[in-house]
Amino acid sequence: MALLTSKQLAAELSMQPKQVRRLALTGKIPAMRFNSEWRFDLDAVRKAATYTDPISADATRTARQLWRRR
Repeated sequence: MALLTSKQLAAELSMQPKQVRRLALTGKIPAMRFNSEWRFDLDAVRKAATYTDPISADATRTARQLWRRR
């Protein structure tokens, strides 16, 4: 398990480092913080990107159904 910096992960995902740090702060991607530096496990981030929360998916589906009824 190699830990990447936000800059390295951003290059891997074609994003800006600031976007990567924002995703880490909001808990949307797994991250570890050492003092002021963020570190990321690329495999864990990729797994998190493919995970769909069934509760969120159900809520989205319900919202779409309600919108169509109008």
